[in-house]
Formats: sequence, structure tokens, C-alpha cells
Amino acid sequence: MDLSRLGVFGFLDPLPGAALGPFAKKVERLGYSALWFAEGLGRESLSLATHLLDQTQTLVIGSGIAVAYSREPIAAANAARALSELFPIGSSWGWGSAMPRPTSAVACATSAPSSS
Repeated sequence: MDLSRLGVFGFLDPLPGAALGPFAKKVERLGYSALWFAEGLGRESLSLATHLLDQTQTLVIGSGIAVAYSREPIAAANAARALSELFPIGSSWGWGSAMPRPTSAVACATSAPSSS
């Protein structure tokens, strides 16, 4: 993964889906090494990265942040590994959150161990 040249960071949510591939191709054609985007309120990062990687030849695609709370950790790691295998040029992931964990959205049923 070559990140020795400048890259582009952008919020891609306002772009219509049909404009995403051409935008990534233009970033690549202008000579940038990477296109980084944030996972906001619009598109899921791993799916979007798959599309962008498929549209380009040399551009590294990266998530400025992929919201960790919306993913099961093993599934997220497997998805990132699959992208690395399918697109050897490169993808890079920033996992995290800009806010505390939304515990009210997480439901988990628990019970005491049975003594019988």
C-alpha cells in the first residue's frame, strides 16, 4: 500500500450512488494515492469501499472511521480481511466512534445459571 503521495478525504454521503465510481476514478486520475471517507448517516463503509475498490486500479480506499458499535467484531475483521484479499492494492480501516456506546440500543437477555 503506497501512501507516499497526498490523498483525499471526503464526505461521500451527498453524492448519488451513480456518481461514486466516477468520483473515485477522478481522484485516481488526478494522481492522489488514497481516497478516505467517513461513515456518516448514509452508506455502510465496507460495502462502499468494495464498490470504490472495484472502480479503481491503484487507489487505496480507506475509512476515516467505520463505526465500531454497529458491527460484530469478528464479522468486521472478516470483511476487512476479505477486502484485503480481493483488492491487494489496499484498503485501510479506522475503527472507532466519536461518541459513547449507545447502550440503550443494545439488548441482551441474561439469566442466572440453573442449579438443576
